[in-house]
Amino acid sequence: MNETLVWIEKAALENLRDRSNNGDLIHKEANTLLTILLSGAGAALYFGMQHSDVRFPALTVSLWLFGIATILTFKCLMFGDYPSVWNEPKNLNQKGYELDQLRQVELENIQARISLATELNCTKSRRLNRCILAACSTPLVGFIAWLVSACPFFA
Repeated sequence: MNETLVWIEKAALENLRDRSNNGDLIHKEANTLLTILLSGAGAALYFGMQHSDVRFPALTVSLWLFGIATILTFKCLMFGDYPSVWNEPKNLNQKGYELDQLRQVELENIQARISLATELNCTKSRRLNRCILAACSTPLVGFIAWLVSACPFFA
């Protein structure tokens, strides 16, 4: 057995497992952010219903946070296809090929799965970061809503 091929296979599978773990971490962070967003949106909604003097800013903040939560859910949390670490046995059990030939082709397949996993993780993490930044702008949204409701020009 070719020791180099064994070493490359091991490194490739470890890389793909790490990409999968990164995807899981991104998903967990998105779930945490969703919990915070829904808590804040619910609290702002409740506060807006209890205090008529700040109803418009509170409801605006609540809608803002619910909007971010919706985007986060659709763009980061919805399940989709993710490359598997191992190939299916029916794809690996090809008659008429030497073991080293099959392993070489499987390495190319693993590289394709690594590339796909990297792309998916980058896309989801970029979207998650945008949602985090949008959530951080919530005080600004609340302040602008308060200005709009407090100024006689807008009333």
